[in-house]
Amino acid sequence: MSDSNTSSNSREAAQVMATILDYLEDTERVSHLQAELEKTRTELEASRASTHSLEEKYNSLDGKYKKAVANMGAFHAQRNKFVLRMEAMKKDHREAEIAAAQKLQFNVEVARTAAREETKKEMMDEKLYLNLDISRVDDIEVEASEPPSLEPTPVQSAEGAVVEDAVPILAVPHVTLE
Repeated sequence: MSDSNTSSNSREAAQVMATILDYLEDTERVSHLQAELEKTRTELEASRASTHSLEEKYNSLDGKYKKAVANMGAFHAQRNKFVLRMEAMKKDHREAEIAAAQKLQFNVEVARTAAREETKKEMMDEKLYLNLDISRVDDIEVEASEPPSLEPTPVQSAEGAVVEDAVPILAVPHVTLE
């Protein structure tokens, strides 16, 4: 029996040894896993810090973006206001040009009418009151002769020329053009 006791003790010892070795392996594995866990926790903390930093940058940029969009809206409104003002100024300028052109045309017509009236008046004055200024005439000779006749003086025709009397216009037949 001693052999069987020894063998049973040896088996127990082997089992204990195996358990101890398993425990040591498990301990090494646990230590290794704990080191991995610490490393992962450190990376996680670094990632969280980086994420927090990125979130802060995002919030800052988002605020700047929203402010820029609001400013852009104000710039668009201001641009539209300037465009409307410019169009109003163009319209006023066009209206002023049209008014000036009409006034100029009216003044030209008034000047032309006044010039015509002045010319008519001068012509009437000349017809009614002939300018008989004889101060510039040096010699005036008066012939005692017969009063001039109101009939036209006969024209001498050239040799061989035939002179005909003009046909009255009413005697010419009416012509229609097609």
